[in-house]
Amino acid sequence: MGGAQGVMPSLPEAAIQTAQSDGKSVSAGGFEAVLERADNLLKAADKLSAEYAAGRADLTQAAVTAERADISLGFLMALRRQAVQAYQQIMNMPI
Repeated sequence: MGGAQGVMPSLPEAAIQTAQSDGKSVSAGGFEAVLERADNLLKAADKLSAEYAAGRADLTQAAVTAERADISLGFLMALRRQAVQAYQQIMNMPI
């Protein structure tokens, strides 16, 4: 397990790199870039799944694309959860 850490960046680092590679900084509009990237990954996974079912795509490629989409969606859900928690903390602050 320890060797895999060196091969793939952690999920937040990968999302930040993705957002930065799209030409946007994470602090200014980066969430939109991450959201768009996740949407593109989900669409690609759906397309490859359909192509695999039709016998035109490799199982490995379809599985890897589906896993990347799943990880991306999980990251977005974690971001959402953090945003909701931050909002709740702000709303519970005394005035």
